Amino acid sequence: MKMMRSTSMVSRSLRYAAVALLLGGGLSGAARGETLAERTNRGLVELLTAGDPASIQMAQELAGVIDDGATRRLLPVVGHDAVEGLVDLNALRGVDMAIAQTDVLDYARQHGSPPNLDVVTYVAKLYNQELHVLARADVMRLEDLAGKKVAFAGGARVTGPTVLGLLKIKVEPVFDDRAHAMQKLAAGDVTAFAYVAVKPTPLFAMLPGDGLHFLAVPMTPALANAYV
Repeated sequence: MKMMRSTSMVSRSLRYAAVALLLGGGLSGAARGETLAERTNRGLVELLTAGDPASIQMAQELAGVIDDGATRRLLPVVGHDAVEGLVDLNALRGVDMAIAQTDVLDYARQHGSPPNLDVVTYVAKLYNQELHVLARADVMRLEDLAGKKVAFAGGARVTGPTVLGLLKIKVEPVFDDRAHAMQKLAAGDVTAFAYVAVKPTPLFAMLPGDGLHFLAVPMTPALANAYV
């Protein structure tokens, strides 16, 4: 079983791969001036994606629906996963909205980092994602990862340690980008690789190395309480 968290705007199953649409505090609907630059930027909203293929596609689809060619334009901007996207939403000039995992937003609010998240408004749920745990052949159960090196990439840098913590499985975390994490798994430098994505995901279309397989995530009351 793979765990899910949504990216807000669609129904939520296991809350952890829920992906949400967030509104930053700097968005203004006022149109003013008649210069070319002001006319071009009137009604422009910049939407920061989470960097994964699903959020980029979602942003493109939203842009196609919202753009009317005259008064409204949604401009997708490819961003980063996990907390970095919330930092960019708060700090980057021009970024009005962002796509983010709901558990990452919860994590950031609990830890107060980045600050000033009180100006961020949750708009809607978009779709569900799953936590995929890919392991080497000698690992049969999630519990076998105890004491081993596990790579976390993207949104799993928050979701993965949270889930393993709720399951009381202590691992040696390695935080990396998804490409390097896959390389380390194939080379045997890490025992498993955790990644949050929709299913199917292109990242796992062709697995490197022999015997790599996905591990089931047992549903416990603690997990159900946090993510269902």
